[in-house]
Amino acid sequence: MYLSTHRAADYLVSRPDWNGQVMLVTGGSQDGQQSIVADALHPAITHVIANVPAGADSRGREFGRMFGFPYYFPNPGDGNYLQLATTSAYFDIINFAPKVRVPALVGLGLIDTTCPGPGTLTMLNQLAGLKESVIMPAADHGKDHSAFYQRAGAWNKLIRAGQKVPPP
Repeated sequence: MYLSTHRAADYLVSRPDWNGQVMLVTGGSQDGQQSIVADALHPAITHVIANVPAGADSRGREFGRMFGFPYYFPNPGDGNYLQLATTSAYFDIINFAPKVRVPALVGLGLIDTTCPGPGTLTMLNQLAGLKESVIMPAADHGKDHSAFYQRAGAWNKLIRAGQKVPPP
C-alpha cells in the first residue's frame, strides 16, 4: 500500500500537466494514513490533509491505550505477539511523521474508536512541518466531521490560490 502511494506520486510528477510546484495528498482513515506516509516518502508532495488517519500507535495496547485500525496483532501474551508488535512499528505512521516537513492539517475525533485520538495526537506531535489540528470532541469515526471539512475546504482554497496555509 505504501509503495503504491509513492508510485502514484511518481506518476503525477511525470505528467506534463503537473505544475511542478504543488501536490496535495488528502484522505480520511486509511487514506489519511496513506497521505502521511506518501509525504514522508515522496519529495514532490507539498501539503497533507488527513482526517482521522489510521495506523497510529499500533503498540498502544501494551501501554494501556486504545489502539486502532488496522489492529495488527493479538493480545499481549499470545503466541507471536512480540514479533508481530515489533514488525508493526515499521508501518506505524508515528514513525513516518518526523519526515513530514510540509504543512499538514489533521483531524481527530475524541470518541473515535477506529482511529483513537491519543495515537493521532502522538503522530501529530511528531510532524516536523507546519501543522494544524482540528479536534472534534463529539466525533466518532463516521459522523460529525463538519469542522474538519470546513477547515480542509479553506486549506484547499488557499493551496489552489498559491497562498500560505494556515491563513494568518
